[in-house]
Amino acid sequence: MFGGEPAVVADADVARVRAQLAKPQMWDKSGTPLEPGDPVEILREPFQDLDAVFDRRLTPTARVRVLLRYLERHELERKSVERLIPLELDGNLVRKKEVHK
Repeated sequence: MFGGEPAVVADADVARVRAQLAKPQMWDKSGTPLEPGDPVEILREPFQDLDAVFDRRLTPTARVRVLLRYLERHELERKSVERLIPLELDGNLVRKKEVHK
């Protein structure tokens, strides 16, 4: 209320806020937002040193899916193929990896 009158909010602003709230949000342990495709670190064994990317939040209680990345070497074809393996775990075990530019 402003001066006893209800505030006027543009329809576009209301739609933008509603769209943002409809998105499933996920934050890492430090409070950094995670988006699909973000490189992440897994904080505990047995997957701690493996390369991974954030895929999506699975539950409101912080269960997430990450994709473990590894290169598979094909000697006959003399090439490497990147493989992605889905892994579900507690979101508290994931932290957004700092990308050094």
